[in-house]
Order: sequence, then C-alpha cells, then structure tokens
Amino acid sequence: MSKTIPIIDRLEGLALTRPNQKAYVFLSGADLVADIITYKQLFDRSNQYAQMLSKDSSLGDRVLIIQPPGHEFLCTLLGCFMAGLTAIPCFPPNNRSTSRTSERFAGIYAKSLSKWTIGPRSILEHARYNPKAYTQDFLSQVFSHAGVWLDSYLGAEFKN
Repeated sequence: MSKTIPIIDRLEGLALTRPNQKAYVFLSGADLVADIITYKQLFDRSNQYAQMLSKDSSLGDRVLIIQPPGHEFLCTLLGCFMAGLTAIPCFPPNNRSTSRTSERFAGIYAKSLSKWTIGPRSILEHARYNPKAYTQDFLSQVFSHAGVWLDSYLGAEFKN
C-alpha cells in the first residue's frame, strides 16, 4: 500500500486544474519579483528531482539540500517528499561566512550521512578554488564525503 502525502496530492491536483496559475512568487531585496513559478512548473520540476533521486535510492535515504531560498529549493524539497526521501535543508555558506558558520555547515554536512547532496555546483567549486574562505574541517568533509553531489541547475551528477 503506497502512502500518499497530502501536500503532493494537492500540488498534483492544482497542476492539473490550474496549470498556469502562479504557485509562488519569490521576492528579492526591496520586494522586487525575482522569480515566479506556476503549479505545473512546480510539480513537473519537483517530479524531475524525485525521478533522479529515486533511481539509486531507498525509501528514507537522506538528501542534504544546500540551496539558497527560491524555486529550486522548493522543487528539491518537494522532490524529496515525492521520492520518499528524508530532506535535510541547510543554508549554504558563502565567501562572507564566518569560520563558525563554515564549521557548523561542515558538521551538518558530515553528520547528515546523506546519500545525495543537492546544490549549485558553484558552492563546491568555490570551496575547491578558494580554500581560505572555508575552514580545514569543512574542506576535508566536503572532499571526502561518500555521497553524490547533484548540481541543482544542470541536473548533472558528479562524485566529489
């Protein structure tokens, strides 16, 4: 017997009955519209993540989501729900992050035991080419992590 998830059932219904209606409007800065996503776009993109993640995953596997706020974060989160995976959302560090923030992120990354890590390749590339911006702990955790990093914007998988 398959377990249904009410938010996913509702999203699927809205994608069928109101495909072109705005599902979410993301704002940036001074209330400027940064992005708009319709119910159909949200469902389809979330379903793409669910299909990619389901290929080599078991029910309940962990997925570390390292996304800034926006539609990709939402699609990734809903895709995890659709695939029956456990989502672990984590705000990504950036080049202005303090040592403490980077260490906290490294700890979450290491302890998540995630099979997948989803986020923009730019985070991994930035860490690789700007090691002084991150703590040694973070760098050793990222580059020794056993999981697969899935680039959220390209849909491309690559091993660390």
